[in-house]
Amino acid sequence: MTINAVQLGQLGQAASTTSTAQAGGLFVPARRRLSRAVDSTQVQLSGYGQIKASFAATQSAAQTLRATAANTGAGVADVRKAVQGFVDAFNQSVKTVSTAVKQNGALAGQTQAVLANADLNGSITAGSGVTDLRQLGVTRGQDGTLTLDSAALEKAFQTNATQVRSALTELGQQVGNRLGSELAAGGNIGGSVATLATRAQSLATQQTNQEARINSSLQTIQQSSQQFGVVNATSYAAATGLAAYRAWFGG
Repeated sequence: MTINAVQLGQLGQAASTTSTAQAGGLFVPARRRLSRAVDSTQVQLSGYGQIKASFAATQSAAQTLRATAANTGAGVADVRKAVQGFVDAFNQSVKTVSTAVKQNGALAGQTQAVLANADLNGSITAGSGVTDLRQLGVTRGQDGTLTLDSAALEKAFQTNATQVRSALTELGQQVGNRLGSELAAGGNIGGSVATLATRAQSLATQQTNQEARINSSLQTIQQSSQQFGVVNATSYAAATGLAAYRAWFGG
């Protein structure tokens, strides 16, 4: 049987395709492993990012509450608005953290998220905070969220505006400072976001480099295997691909 140049070329191409496909399969575990690391990091980064945004909003609301309460020119309507804004922001933070740390949540089992949750709750319960809140018409539910009774707040303001202003000023400062610590570079939330952002960038670079190395290896295999023919293509692909895999990924 005589094989002409065209047929020989077709056999070489078939060998090249077969060897490249089989060698490529050796890199699947490494790709999956890095992909899982990327996905996990992105999920955590998103979770901490959401907490960071809600804490920042609550901190801002606490600062507004403090400034309004300390301003003797602010009337009861202004104070009520500031308290309601704080309550709404605080409740959003409670819901955001609770959702993230619950079982199967984005940050389930994450120590920094759990500590941040405890800090958020502690910012309200520290000192005589709970008693002061009830006296101001603000009650706390079993889920940690706050509810404002506007009529009770207005009554307390009319009875003793100075005491109400003092309690709200202290509350705003206390919560603002506590959340500021959480959002700082060394805080549970600020630090976690920074660390995860750096890790995500590093993993993205690793993925890019990994694909470049894999593609380079497969190209080499494809070019070289054409010289071996159909019989030797598979063994060549396996030997070359496995050697590259072990050198790069420790497989």
